[in-house]
Amino acid sequence: MPKQLKNISIKKLFNLPFHEFENYHNQLRYLLPKDSINKIQGKQLTSLTFGDVITIRKGINSPDIDKLTNMFRLVFGMKPRKVMSLKTVQFYQAFNWIKEQIELITKRENKKLSSEPEPKLKMAGIDELNRFGELNTLKALAVLFSTKPQEIAKWNYSFVFSLVWQEKISNDINKKYMKLLTPKK
Repeated sequence: MPKQLKNISIKKLFNLPFHEFENYHNQLRYLLPKDSINKIQGKQLTSLTFGDVITIRKGINSPDIDKLTNMFRLVFGMKPRKVMSLKTVQFYQAFNWIKEQIELITKRENKKLSSEPEPKLKMAGIDELNRFGELNTLKALAVLFSTKPQEIAKWNYSFVFSLVWQEKISNDINKKYMKLLTPKK
């Protein structure tokens, strides 16, 4: 049976020896997500900028104290000192909610935006571009709208998602149309 944990501050949690921190983390990561902290309502991640969502996703995938405090600043408007004073239960409920939102966004992106590349593109090495992640989206939209990728990062996430989704559908239609135009042998 797991040992009962004290609801300590995040500052104390991050100063614990690794095995104690791990014990806390392994139990608290299962707390039910909560979208508010002390009546401070978290922002829906899709209402943030594309760049903010990228930042939060990176923070979820490889968290450290700076990324976590920045994540809570973006979502809850909290200063680092306030985040560090949160109790572990509050923090993990909010963190789990942010993580859940990122998972939903990622699932939606995979469902709506991904497709299997043409075999010749695969042979040419198109998968190598995957290492650049969202930079591919930023660059493609920057070219399309004659601006800098940094400007695209400032655009609303939902708007960027809609643009990319529309572009994907348009490209899929063009591929199908070109196949229809190609005489069958």
